[in-house]
Amino acid sequence: MMLNSLEVVEKKAIEYLSNLIKINTSNPPGDELSALLYLEKIAKQAGLKTELFKTDLNRGNLIISLKQNYTSPTVLLSHVDVVPADSSEWDVPPFEGIVKDKYIWGRGTIDTKQLTIIHLMVMIALKKDKSPLDLIMVVTSDEEAGSEFGLLALLKKKGSLFIDSLVFNEGGGFPLIINETPYYLAEMGQKGVARVKFTFESQFSENPYLPNHEPLTDLIKFHQRFSEPLVNESLPDLVTYMFQTIATNEDLHFDRENPALFIEKLPSELHRLLHAMTKTTFAFTRWRGGRARKEFQNGFEILLDSRTLPYIDRTSFENIVTEKLKGLNVKYEILSFSQGYETSLDRDLLSIFENLLQEDVSIARIVPFLSIGSSDGRHLLPYRSKVYGYCPTHLDLPFHEAIKMVHGRNEKISIQSFVFGMKQMYKIMKAIEKGDVA
Repeated sequence: MMLNSLEVVEKKAIEYLSNLIKINTSNPPGDELSALLYLEKIAKQAGLKTELFKTDLNRGNLIISLKQNYTSPTVLLSHVDVVPADSSEWDVPPFEGIVKDKYIWGRGTIDTKQLTIIHLMVMIALKKDKSPLDLIMVVTSDEEAGSEFGLLALLKKKGSLFIDSLVFNEGGGFPLIINETPYYLAEMGQKGVARVKFTFESQFSENPYLPNHEPLTDLIKFHQRFSEPLVNESLPDLVTYMFQTIATNEDLHFDRENPALFIEKLPSELHRLLHAMTKTTFAFTRWRGGRARKEFQNGFEILLDSRTLPYIDRTSFENIVTEKLKGLNVKYEILSFSQGYETSLDRDLLSIFENLLQEDVSIARIVPFLSIGSSDGRHLLPYRSKVYGYCPTHLDLPFHEAIKMVHGRNEKISIQSFVFGMKQMYKIMKAIEKGDVA
């Protein structure tokens, strides 16, 4: 496979990523427009077609395409807003795009300005190849805060582009290392996200010798019930396939009815991640109330974050909550609910990813991955898009290391991993161009 065109643009890639990091797009407030205009300028200079859609004063979305008219495109999706960073907690300034020790440092080097530049470099290389591929890249705003000014706004105008489309997004490409074998994650689904407010009501007691402990009693029962896993939850198909692949390769026993036994045989740093992929989870994020808060009348207010398995819709979730609250004097309000999703398992496509990956990392395997986080991919569920969170890194950036830097301190990516991802994505696009990918 010829990579000459890509090698030409690689020399500019580090400069582009460094410059993009210097444009502070912390969300809030976002202010992504300057970053979009910077990308648009580069794209136009390379002969690519662009469309900029403003969604607010300094916000918007950008489409870059190989040709003027695109009908059923393959989509490269990323976002340029980032979570805030406190420079006092970093070893290097987070918004200066510093390159040192063969690493590019800064907020967005993993989530996801590096992906935006990788996509752009692949587009430029394919333009130099005079590729006939029906391909676009979509760069959004506001992904870190709900996508109101980002993909959700774009879907109202251009939603048809995503119907039954093949979409490459963030979320995967990092390897899990198990007994020296790298299992590269292709995100093909996400857990849902529900945020709920619970109110434990009680009348305030004026007599300190006869306090009303009913809310506290309910709170104890509430905590116990929501700390217990749901019963009879089915293991998602993606997780089943992932575990089966690893078990076969590692000569381990896997029982779909009891995945915990299998997980415990794997490296301990992976346990929390893998367990979370098998069940709906609940986490308490805020507690307010008690005698010091007169507005609660000696009651309490609890905020809860739930990560649901993909097949749980809003009605199912309401039934789960109602069942857990039986017998308790507790009211609840679902503040937000976003259902998860699973992309249909395409073993042939995963095999293509794996074959291309093994040209550079011979022992690598590809496994589907159900993300416990969320990204713009969840908004594409109504459009039947085949969403793959995939852009592989080198072995120097395994998942358990990458996850510490996402929304964390000292975010950085090695030049080796950055270039590796570019080459792999270029190979995938050439395979699509040749018709190897349906």
